Amino acid sequence: MNSMAAELFEMAANSSSIFPTVPRLARFMAAQTEFDLAKSPTAKREAAAEACLKNIEKACAKGGCSPRELSAYFDFSCSLKNYDLARALLVQWESVEPENDSVLQRRIELEIGAGPINEAQSRLAKILSRNPEDAWALAQKAAILQNIKKMAATAR
Repeated sequence: MNSMAAELFEMAANSSSIFPTVPRLARFMAAQTEFDLAKSPTAKREAAAEACLKNIEKACAKGGCSPRELSAYFDFSCSLKNYDLARALLVQWESVEPENDSVLQRRIELEIGAGPINEAQSRLAKILSRNPEDAWALAQKAAILQNIKKMAATAR
């Protein structure tokens, strides 16, 4: 059922409409449905993940995504471990909302999870210089130190 819904959303996304936001919404719904399929225990998980990422790339290339769409696409990309696409989405998101702390936090989380850690440390230092008591930033700093300790222990 969900694979049929994803195909129908994909068809709507690729069709013209007198309502300019319909194809964009359909593209988002296709990506969402394919993401759900990629995370479910089905035989077509890999194909669904690939289709989801392809829809995200198309939406990203088309431009005009809202911050909420970019946030969701970023989450899908990270969950499907396409970190290059996640970074590209952050660039778009930062251009739409340059002062949004969520964007900076997501960038730091991505850098902690997928590297480069030194970039995450630098960005965290900026946050902590503005607010040394920032609980989120302190937790991220502790996570980085924990990762560094683990890497050092395995390098021995």
